[in-house]
Amino acid sequence: MNFASGKWKGFYEFGAGYPLPYFAGRVQFELILAEADTRITGICTELASEISNDSEARIEGFVEENFISFRKIYAHSDAINEDGTISRELDKENIIYYYGDYDPKADCMFGTWEISNEENGINNEGQFSTASGLWKCERVK
Repeated sequence: MNFASGKWKGFYEFGAGYPLPYFAGRVQFELILAEADTRITGICTELASEISNDSEARIEGFVEENFISFRKIYAHSDAINEDGTISRELDKENIIYYYGDYDPKADCMFGTWEISNEENGINNEGQFSTASGLWKCERVK
């Protein structure tokens, strides 16, 4: 099955582990994916907003039947400070894990995402060491 290739538009939402104003915030994104055998690669760009990331991320993952799993990898690491500001470390990658399903009738993908602050070398004192949320995207026709 080759469902992942193409251009997708969607959103992700900040969930558990994020303080306000991020919690329940929604960020629009665009994916351009290529699928070969069961492997997927691509890029992710977020639409500019107060809570979006201004950098392009690379996508690496796999599909199996209607299941999709990929890593969104930024070349730098952002952390939310106690005062709500964001600090950026240029020498560390930031890896976010996405898991989900493809619905052929709706031609969309949806699921959950997760980030481990410990794995990414982020010190968010007083916050969860793992944060998560929801995502969904639809094929651009």
